[in-house]
Amino acid sequence: MGPASAAGLGLTYTFFCDAKTFGITALAHIPRLGVAMDARRRRLLVPAVLLGGLIGAAAVVGYILHEGYHTVGSYNFGVVSFNGSSDGAVGIWRLTASRILQGTAGTDWYRVRALGAGAAFTGLLFYLRYRFPTFPVHPIGFTISASGVLSSSVSSILLVWLVKTLLLKFGGLDYYRRTAPLFLGMLMGYLAGVGLGVVVDVIWFNGDGHPLNDW
Repeated sequence: MGPASAAGLGLTYTFFCDAKTFGITALAHIPRLGVAMDARRRRLLVPAVLLGGLIGAAAVVGYILHEGYHTVGSYNFGVVSFNGSSDGAVGIWRLTASRILQGTAGTDWYRVRALGAGAAFTGLLFYLRYRFPTFPVHPIGFTISASGVLSSSVSSILLVWLVKTLLLKFGGLDYYRRTAPLFLGMLMGYLAGVGLGVVVDVIWFNGDGHPLNDW
């Protein structure tokens, strides 16, 4: 496998890495924005989104190249995508390339069977949710249950679920809606704290900042 093939193999990591979730989350709000807009101006959404995506991509790529080559160096970014960790893009790249070079890159039937079993169980959950609307286990919950992000957030998710359930049970929908600004304010307060931390690091700890959260 030559350098060009190896580079192409490494770039395929972009199709399933974590970073795509940021863009997908934002794009999910576009249909709702289109509904709120005047019908005659909705046609502007597509070019506006494409232009915003191009500008954002250019800014991100330019900033990463500048920081990686002219300031701290990409190895010091603190993420597995750049430091050669075995659980990041480089690790997957090396593993796949070594299997191709050794001639051991055949079909892993154990993984295929595991994929089939997971698909069958997910299909069963879909059927149960469709057949019994009150069935408590959602298929999406099963598919993401083993992710690292969920394992580090499960306590927060359960706490939010418990608070929401109690509000709806004892206060009703009206009380739930009246308390929504309180929880939105807590979220905005957290974001404001993170933003303030970034400003403090830039001004007083430039080049030697502090981790503000795990992600």
